[in-house]
Order: sequence, then structure tokens, then C-alpha cells
Amino acid sequence: MNKTVATLTLGDFDAQMIGDYVGRRVTTFTNDASVKSVFQASARIAYRLPASMVGLQKAEISLNVTNLFDTTGASTVQASANTNNYNVYPIPPRQWFATLSVNY
Repeated sequence: MNKTVATLTLGDFDAQMIGDYVGRRVTTFTNDASVKSVFQASARIAYRLPASMVGLQKAEISLNVTNLFDTTGASTVQASANTNNYNVYPIPPRQWFATLSVNY
């Protein structure tokens, strides 16, 4: 697995891109079957609210997107026998999250 994170901060704004690459994984104990490699991207943008405006030490609002390009593939692979038999759990679809974090 290879994880890459790039962050840009301009004043009170933050932008972040995250890339996860997972290589080909074997799916049996005898290594005779595998699932393909997959690249998945996520993103985040955030704004730090002025402390005087909200009356807190720190407040930040952010928008997070997981699986930015709606990639399909195997998230988790579980070998279950010595033959070509295994379980695969899919990558979750694109999801959006808005977050408000505060320190008081």
C-alpha cells in the first residue's frame, strides 16, 4: 500500500488531496488467485472560523469526500481455503461529509 497526502494552506483555508494505492493481492493460501490493484482518492477542504466570531479557542468547518472518483474494486480480501475460494468486500461508494470541529 502506498499513501500520498498533499496539503495546501492559504490563511484560514486548507485543501488536501489523499491518494491510496493498493497493489495486487493474492486471495488464496496457495497464491493461485488474486484481485487487481486499485487507486483511490479522497479530498478535504476546510475553513478556520475566526475565534472572536464564535467565542471559542478554535472552530473549523470542513467538507470531506471519500472515494472521490467512485472507484470500484476489492477493499478487503479474505482467504478461506487452499483452493480458488475467497471472500471479497467491496470498496464503499463515494461519500460526502461535512464536519464542524471546535475547541473551547
